[in-house]
Amino acid sequence: MNQTIEVVYEDNVLKPIEPIEGIKEHERVIAYLTDVLL
Repeated sequence: MNQTIEVVYEDNVLKPIEPIEGIKEHERVIAYLTDVLL
């Protein structure tokens, strides 16, 4: 499964803006990070 989600980096943790469908609590995933220019 591939998804693009928006997250915020806060208190040394990446936190999703909205719930992520298809991922269980404590499940490990690989993340590819890209800066968002606002």
